[in-house]
Amino acid sequence: MKKTFFITASLILAVGASKVNAQLANYTVTAPNLTENSTDADNRSANVAGVSSTVADNFSKTFPGVANVIWSKADNATWGYFKQRTIPVRVCYNEKGKLLYTISYLNGSQVSPSIKDMVAREGYSMPIVHVTEIKSRYNTINLVQMEDESSIVTLKVASNGDVSIYEEFKKG
Repeated sequence: MKKTFFITASLILAVGASKVNAQLANYTVTAPNLTENSTDADNRSANVAGVSSTVADNFSKTFPGVANVIWSKADNATWGYFKQRTIPVRVCYNEKGKLLYTISYLNGSQVSPSIKDMVAREGYSMPIVHVTEIKSRYNTINLVQMEDESSIVTLKVASNGDVSIYEEFKKG
């Protein structure tokens, strides 16, 4: 299950993270039969960009008060993109309206103290640039990107406290 989640999360990040991080105001998803529209979370209409009433209801319960949601729909999934307390968030629901995962994009100042502590315990003192938090039903993974004058390091921090190098680049 963990391996499947990690592979899915990696694919999602590989396909979409560069577009979302580079152009947060211009969110796009490449998927077959895609429709897109924005709406307020309180709008529970089943015909908003083809979003089912079950997805809209579950979204409103899970993320109360969120407005300006951009909905995207493909064959078997519905995505919502919005900001929650200034944090960009992407959610994915299956065709039955079940929340599959959320991806939150945090800048360095928004990172939780527990994540900072886990990284520091592993001996990393580089400044944290941003964190991509991926939550599924049973697991949370944080991809912590740090950068200094000579390198860029991304750590994978699991919810059980495991910290490992996800990728590492030398500058220059």
